[in-house]
Amino acid sequence: MPRYQFQLETLRKLRLQERDARSVKLAEAFRAEEILLERCAEVKDEIVTLRQQQQEIVVSQSPDVAQLLESQRYQASLETQVRTMRDQAATLQQEIERRRLALVEADREVRVLDKLDERRFAEYQLAAQRAEAKVLDEVGTNMVGGERQ
Repeated sequence: MPRYQFQLETLRKLRLQERDARSVKLAEAFRAEEILLERCAEVKDEIVTLRQQQQEIVVSQSPDVAQLLESQRYQASLETQVRTMRDQAATLQQEIERRRLALVEADREVRVLDKLDERRFAEYQLAAQRAEAKVLDEVGTNMVGGERQ
């Protein structure tokens, strides 16, 4: 009996490559989200520091109004950045979900082919066992027939 070979092995390899590529894309999206969240946290920390500096300016003996106004303008700029990053994070979350679903689908396609391979291999093994049993039966029959003669 010929050696077992899954007929769709090439397709299975292509699906594995596709799944791996989608996994990499998802990891990239997660990394982008991580970077964005780190940057957002940095800007928020900067806003907190800026507010503390503004309070110090206000309570000082001779407050510098120009410095306070400049600080408030910069704070408004940072708050705009935070809002923009939140919007980007929401968009990124949608992209992550889209990529996650694509990965799930690619993984499902690979598992379907794996199951088919398992079934076909089981069928091959059963056919091989039957062929072996048939050969053994023939050998046994020939031996018994040879003893009778």
